[in-house]
Amino acid sequence: MDASGSSLAVSARNEQGLRFAGLAAVTLREGAYHLQWDPAAGGAASTSSITYDVFESQRPGAARYDFRRPILSGVGRTSVEVGNLDVSRRHYFIVRARDAHGHADANCIEQTDRVVRLSGQPNFRDFGGYVNADGVQVRWGMVYRSGDLSSLTEDDLTKVEMLGLARVLDLRKDWEVSNQPDKLYRGNETKYDFLPFTDEPHLDGTTDWLAVDPRVFDGHNVYVNMVRRNGRFIRHAFERFADPEHYPVLEHCTAGKDRTGAVAALLLMLLGVPRATIIEDYVLTGELIDVQALIARWENLLRTNKSVPAGVTLEDWMPVLGCPVEAIERLIDWTDREYGGIGGFLTSIGVAPETQAAVRRILLADGARSVSSV
Repeated sequence: MDASGSSLAVSARNEQGLRFAGLAAVTLREGAYHLQWDPAAGGAASTSSITYDVFESQRPGAARYDFRRPILSGVGRTSVEVGNLDVSRRHYFIVRARDAHGHADANCIEQTDRVVRLSGQPNFRDFGGYVNADGVQVRWGMVYRSGDLSSLTEDDLTKVEMLGLARVLDLRKDWEVSNQPDKLYRGNETKYDFLPFTDEPHLDGTTDWLAVDPRVFDGHNVYVNMVRRNGRFIRHAFERFADPEHYPVLEHCTAGKDRTGAVAALLLMLLGVPRATIIEDYVLTGELIDVQALIARWENLLRTNKSVPAGVTLEDWMPVLGCPVEAIERLIDWTDREYGGIGGFLTSIGVAPETQAAVRRILLADGARSVSSV
């Protein structure tokens, strides 16, 4: 998975046997959208003679496309550049295949650039587009995740405002909010829910992380322990996810990695997104926030700051500085082992089964398969 918004895809097949997995990836780069897909197969024609029709919409959802009027068509291609669109707005795409005999697929696999390109926050992105184990695609433009919004430019604020956010779940502690206030907050106060996730007991109230000894906590189980301690805030978030009045919704913390990543993983589990895709979504944070640069800065701070406990090294911090796959895997395994799956865990913290079902109804492509046959 990369920042383009590629996802698992499900093939659509018509009665003549034309198979096409749909659009695989969209990347916004240098003012143009770059679309990629795998070639269709089967049917009466060779793959090189199949025509691909590209459809575009400024709002997500297959019902909003005019499938009679493609914006581009090409024969035998597996990629295309779309450069004549206003990139200050988000654009969504569906690609369909047809052969010379009129046989066509009717897939509704929709893609866009997953990342909302902001100068002041590189890790602002859309949850949508992932395909779950039943072949249903998570709806675009409904849930976003991010790091803090304290460095947004005026252009960034315009882009974020165009998303039409109805709810912001800020998972940071009070001192983080005070030190780095969201620029989006002013004028949107009623949209904010502050859910200050707590740390391990010996870290609560800490404002100088360099003074912390990382050897005293279990970095590999950081998300398991975090979720155990913050059930009431997680319950609140999922109650918001179950109410259509609160969409689109943004959840964020400081880096958009740990607290945001744990809630994101729980939500994707509830939506039935495969384990590998949940891990890929988590790892994507490391590609967007430049974890190596973060590690280099932290190494310098550890070397020069006098509050660092004796004997602490960069290696001691590594389990929590990067995006350790083991930590998110342990969270998934823990929900399965201790609760029989995500449903059991959410029920244990007060998220009722009917609330869980409401979340799925809202976020899973109108409750229907994303792919159809003709």
